[in-house]
Amino acid sequence: MWSLVRWSRGDCLNPSLMSAFTRGEQMVPVLNSIGVHAAAVGNHDFDFGVERLQQHMHNFRFPWLLSNVLSAQTGQPLGGAHRSLILDWHGVKVGLMGLVEREWLLTIPSVEERDIVFLDFCDEGRRLAAQLAAEGAELIVALTHMRTPNDLVLAGAVPEIQLLLSGHDHHYEITESAPHGTLVFKSGTDFRELSLLHINVPASLAERPRVEWERINVTSAVPEDPEVAAIVQGYLDLMGTKMDEPMGWSHTPLDARFDVVRRQESNLGSLFADICRISLGADAAFFNGGTIRSDQVHAAGQLLMRDFVSMLPFTDELVLLELSGSDILTALETGVGSFPALEGRFLQVSGVTFAFDSDRPAGSRIVPGSVTVGGEPLELERRYKVATKAYLRGGKDGFESLKAANVLVDGETNPRLATLVQYLWMRVEYLNESVAEEWHRMVAAEAAREAAEAEVAQGEAGSNGSSGGSSGNGSSGSEQAQRTAVLAHGEAEASHASSAVSSTSSIDAVYSPGAAISGTATGGPGSIPLAAEQHVLEVTATGAAISLALLLQQRAAGDDASSGSDSEDEDAASDQQRQGGGGGGAWLGDLPNEEARAHSSAALSALAYLEPCAHGLDELIVFDAVRRKFGIAPQVEGRITRAPGGAAGK
Repeated sequence: MWSLVRWSRGDCLNPSLMSAFTRGEQMVPVLNSIGVHAAAVGNHDFDFGVERLQQHMHNFRFPWLLSNVLSAQTGQPLGGAHRSLILDWHGVKVGLMGLVEREWLLTIPSVEERDIVFLDFCDEGRRLAAQLAAEGAELIVALTHMRTPNDLVLAGAVPEIQLLLSGHDHHYEITESAPHGTLVFKSGTDFRELSLLHINVPASLAERPRVEWERINVTSAVPEDPEVAAIVQGYLDLMGTKMDEPMGWSHTPLDARFDVVRRQESNLGSLFADICRISLGADAAFFNGGTIRSDQVHAAGQLLMRDFVSMLPFTDELVLLELSGSDILTALETGVGSFPALEGRFLQVSGVTFAFDSDRPAGSRIVPGSVTVGGEPLELERRYKVATKAYLRGGKDGFESLKAANVLVDGETNPRLATLVQYLWMRVEYLNESVAEEWHRMVAAEAAREAAEAEVAQGEAGSNGSSGGSSGNGSSGSEQAQRTAVLAHGEAEASHASSAVSSTSSIDAVYSPGAAISGTATGGPGSIPLAAEQHVLEVTATGAAISLALLLQQRAAGDDASSGSDSEDEDAASDQQRQGGGGGGAWLGDLPNEEARAHSSAALSALAYLEPCAHGLDELIVFDAVRRKFGIAPQVEGRITRAPGGAAGK
């Protein structure tokens, strides 16, 4: 008889408010301190990306298991996890594997289906059980991250697995499964409940172990562990210091005022709804405007962690529902039913347009024939996939009609709204950091090339006995001085990538994927300008993709524009660059808006080809080619209109 404790079944790194700041870092010292021996990967452990999970895995003092999800590129478990292992526990060799279900893999924002190979959990469980037995395992345990029905399928189909310790569900439950009597343990959620197992290891792998268990509830009555308490306090203090960390960029002000998000379409509300619709693969999305809490207009420019936390202080779960057109109409009626009161139920929408007449009685305010889904008139009998909050699915805020809706993907499987927003903003921040690095690299390379050419020219002039050099050589010296000045500006930009956008500046040069741009196309290598293709081949960094069109073609345009400029013009251009504009410098003249849009199109096309953002969220990022900035730029598009007395109007 021996005790088996301290196994983790996934979702350790997220979701939590602290993880929004630390990206799960705080869980590394916590789990190390309590002596975890092994862990299975859960869907929320991928919330901050595969690379981030892999970094954390290197810092954990115990192995992670993910047996049936492999990288399509390497053929190894995704994230660098183990496929199986044997641990020696008090002289008993325990064989472990980590199995997951396919359903939640398709909802992770950081993983594309084409990048993974999913193996059937029953087939892989059976194969690994035989392998572990051959390696001398005396007890075979599966750590799983699946719903109970799939756990029971595994237990029934693979008798070689003697015990299942499972996560993903959030309830406490022990089930003796049929037909082999394999025990399946669900030990609650968020470390509020634990199971202490006392196992009598059978003489044969064909037998079920005899297990005694004790349920432990973690309450305020449990004494604090001093070591863990110190770790937690340190991260609580850190949260305060991270509030001003950069987190994305917006080309437009973001309207989060209470009297806007609870009464009319808001560009910020539309952005969040778009994120839900795109990430969950829905036809439409809606959520209650009361979700957005900051009650202010967030200025265009650098976004900070404090903006994110003030906008979305709650970790809302998202669900994908199947709704009829009639169900959608009922939900829209509920959303406008209390207008003009500042009720949180007013909906922010994506993929949907409608008009409402507030002069009509509640329940009949949607203007007949005004509702569209995906640009087509709403069909009352048609079934649609709709993304929304689990909060509304539970009938809250007056949405009783949604309680009967068929759930296609539940809240525990989907990423949280805050996680998706953070993922998008982190993507923008990463792209802008890469732009600054690539800009500095290209300017430095250009300066080095010019210096080398000047040195060769001077050597040739000396060998020919030239006393003063030709006018061409004199020009090269002047140009080299200008290159040096540009290099200095490039270094300044690399160290301060988030220079502010002037409040009076236009964003006419902002391009969004899908816009018709003459001479360019999106989605493949054929859309990359010929002059830039070689640059893509030479440089593998993301910075090459996001700046290739701008930095190469704008340079050529700048050469022509600057050929006749005088020093006063060059000084003005340099001043513009220091102030955050994309133009200026010796070979970076301002571009016409159409050309700037074309450059933005090419840059985003190359980015989509080389390093696409998971779940299509790059669709929501726009590139300001003049200022060399990626960012969000949501607009009020007329998705929701108010028609007093039936007359269309805002």
